[in-house]
Amino acid sequence: MKNDETVLSDVSLYTEPAIHEKEGDTTVHVSTSYKFASSRFTFSTPSFCESENGASKTLTETDEDGDFILKRKSDSNYIIIEHAMDTRLKDVGLQVWQGSLLLCDFILHNRSIFDGSVAIELGGGVGLVAITMATVARHVMTTDIGDDVLALCERSINLNQHLYKYNSSNDEDKQDVVVVRELNWLQCPLELFKLCEPKKEFDIVASDKKLLETSETLLAADVIYDDNLTDAFFSTVNHLMSIGKPKTLYLAVEKRLNFTLSDLDIACPAYEYFAECLEECKQQGYITERMNTDFPQHFRYERTRHLELWKMNKPG
Repeated sequence: MKNDETVLSDVSLYTEPAIHEKEGDTTVHVSTSYKFASSRFTFSTPSFCESENGASKTLTETDEDGDFILKRKSDSNYIIIEHAMDTRLKDVGLQVWQGSLLLCDFILHNRSIFDGSVAIELGGGVGLVAITMATVARHVMTTDIGDDVLALCERSINLNQHLYKYNSSNDEDKQDVVVVRELNWLQCPLELFKLCEPKKEFDIVASDKKLLETSETLLAADVIYDDNLTDAFFSTVNHLMSIGKPKTLYLAVEKRLNFTLSDLDIACPAYEYFAECLEECKQQGYITERMNTDFPQHFRYERTRHLELWKMNKPG
């Protein structure tokens, strides 16, 4: 697929228009020519969470007589995201894709594991994963490239601050729960280590050093679609893994099948190259694991067999 071809995510089929600030105003404007909208991503509150040993446990309460109080799932929770309706391939970060919803489900199902953690997101797009992570994490740094996507991401993050568990007003270091930073994988690790005074609004700065060093979780979704970027992604992950605490990457991938003239058949070349990169990571000492995705679905989307969740870390 060429960079000037238009692509459309079907995630919007499962969302509702979100009205906020000015009544009836559901469209925002940035410097591109795309049509933008505010959408409400509804999710149910988990009635259980994952224990540290991997077993699911039910969260129950009792009344004054000792009887269990039944906790019913509620669809009253939602995240407001401002995003493009369709884009050219080079601007896909302005949309929301299925893989991000799978990763969000995984985060909600593992709230007890991620509670109070520090996370770095790569290719964060318009912010859905970062916002979901912020409902349990103490700090999240979400990164991407391009003024438009970063501005949309920050706007959505500000719209959803009421969902964040660790309010900055109660935090000792008074640091924002979610920060948005620009990170160009093709220039990494230079940007990660310069940590100088910012020249632009979303530059990584010296005060971000603590987040990079103390983070234990790396997040990414829907970033596997171009071989050059896949190389740059794994290079960036490798550099992040070398900073501070040991880290674990959780990566959501959607296998996109296409008919290719070279094969005269249905193929998934971007995924095949991704699989080759995983093998190279294994040779470098990383442990990679394709995880089960049979955990409960809290967001509305079609969870198909082409959606995968991968875990990667390096022991010791």
